[in-house]
This record gives sequence, C-alpha cells and structure tokens, in this order.
Amino acid sequence: MLRKSLLLAVAAVLVLAASAPAATTSFKVPFSRIDEIECVPPDLVLLEGTLHIVEGVTVDRNGGLHGHISLQSQGITGVSLLNGTVFRVVGGTRLIVGLDGETAPLIGTFVNSYRLIAPGPNNNFQVQETYHLTVDATGNVRVLLIKAEVRCNA
Repeated sequence: MLRKSLLLAVAAVLVLAASAPAATTSFKVPFSRIDEIECVPPDLVLLEGTLHIVEGVTVDRNGGLHGHISLQSQGITGVSLLNGTVFRVVGGTRLIVGLDGETAPLIGTFVNSYRLIAPGPNNNFQVQETYHLTVDATGNVRVLLIKAEVRCNA
C-alpha cells in the first residue's frame, strides 16, 4: 500500500512550493518500495523504477494558492518476493491542494491508482487509494485514509 512517508514527502514539497511564486516544474526521481498485496494468496511485490513528477502552484487574485502534483510511473516494474512473478506498473497518482490566503491550513486530496500487470491469467492487481491531507499553521501533517481497495485479478 502507499506508504505514509510518500505522503509526508509530498506534503513537504507542497509546503515549500507554497512559499514560491506560481510555477510548474517537471523532474524524475528513482522509486523503490515493497507493496503488500492482500489477495489470495497474499504477496509482497518489490517495485522499482522511475517516477516522473509534475508539480505546479498558482496564486489566485485573493492570494489563495492552488497546487497539483502528478506522479506517473516510467519503467517501474515489480517482482513478487514470494514467487518471482514480474509485473509491469501502469497508472499514477494525483494530489490537488488549496491554501486560502497566506495562512494554514493547507488542504488537499491525494488519489493513487495503479495496476500491476503480469503475464498469464489471474495475475493482475489494481490498487486505488484516496487520502485527505491537512497541513496546519505549525507544519503538522494529518493524513486520513478515505478509501483503500485492492482488486485481485483485475
């Protein structure tokens, strides 16, 4: 499942971006993590590759900040740590945030949706997660899981 550390890292980027002028940036970062797939049988999948990240912040006429971050997998593959099955990862993540004026809270919605696709029948998984993110005036980050779903053999 999506690691809380990824959400905290995204929140940190947004807090830093909130102090910057309106802009859009694009960059790539290495990616590696282990996903626990809760199907029958359960599986652990090591995901590795590159994430392409596009982030942008705009300022409205009232001084409100509106930001977005999109993460797309580029060449990310997964390998089952239990049986060696190799997966291709497709999909992405989107975070939309808003800050009214110059004071907190920063409020956002984080949607993560991707598929692990392997050769053969009944080897695919689909992961969908939705989080609500709040960063208060002191920088405390609160993440609330709204929905998490893994579809087996999707």
